[in-house]
Amino acid sequence: MMNSFFIIGQAATNVASPASGTGTAGAPQTQGGLLSMVPFLVIMGVMIFFMFRNQRKQAKQRQEMLNAIKAGDRVVTAGGIMGTVKKVHDKTFIIEIAEKVEIEVTKGGVSGIAGGTEQESK
Repeated sequence: MMNSFFIIGQAATNVASPASGTGTAGAPQTQGGLLSMVPFLVIMGVMIFFMFRNQRKQAKQRQEMLNAIKAGDRVVTAGGIMGTVKKVHDKTFIIEIAEKVEIEVTKGGVSGIAGGTEQESK
């Protein structure tokens, strides 16, 4: 009786040994795991490339829009205030928001051109 128990115990130990990963059978599973991540990493790299590309393109368009603003253009600030550009400085605009009411806004604070000029709105 004791001999059969010992053989069963050894068989169970031998079966569990390759699954523990200590033998050569565990190595291909690790390589397969790394190789399966390559397409995922490539897709992530392509997505990041396009995100940065679009971001640079939008920043360039915004900078061109800000550089094109001149005195007399109607603009909208980031706070939603609409007004007419009176003067253009290096880093700021002087905007008239009402008759004889002028504010100074940084160029980054202008969100867009409202459409039309002062002459067209009168």
